Amino acid sequence: RLAIDDSCNLSCPSCRKNVIFHKKGKMLQMRMQLADRINLYLASHSNITVHIGSDGDPFASLVYRYFIQQSKDLDNVRFTVQTNGLLVKKMYRRFQSLFDKLDILNISIDGATKPTYEKLRRGGQFENIISNLDFLSNIDRKFQVQLHMVVQQDNWQEMPKMLELGKNTMLIGYISTR
Repeated sequence: RLAIDDSCNLSCPSCRKNVIFHKKGKMLQMRMQLADRINLYLASHSNITVHIGSDGDPFASLVYRYFIQQSKDLDNVRFTVQTNGLLVKKMYRRFQSLFDKLDILNISIDGATKPTYEKLRRGGQFENIISNLDFLSNIDRKFQVQLHMVVQQDNWQEMPKMLELGKNTMLIGYISTR
């Protein structure tokens, strides 16, 4: 599990009070150097799966984008990714090498309706996540997509609607709650 950058394009109440985005400075450079060291380590091992995310959003993070770009030629590495899903469509072509080596794409959305989603995924737009889920359901992919929701006071009643959302976006076979 690689958790080296907490940058994210959202500020979900289950995770943080404000948007965190590291885009310059010494801390960013240290994290980039750490990404380089991790890639050197990965290159010297065989058949390893790296889970990217859980501390921020990999597609919003400059550090994770750098890590993904630097690891594209490592044939011994497979990936799983934890994301809020808002940048999947945008990053799909840009990081095709990641998606080619991806086993599972975990998407945490926390709300199956616009009001709940936008309350619990501050900064996110429901229409955008639906567009990204539709994109995933319509591409020829070799990886699983799992929808996750952090069950909270404000969304527990939407658990059945979350299943319906998975069914409507053709991702029903990969629904889970965590």
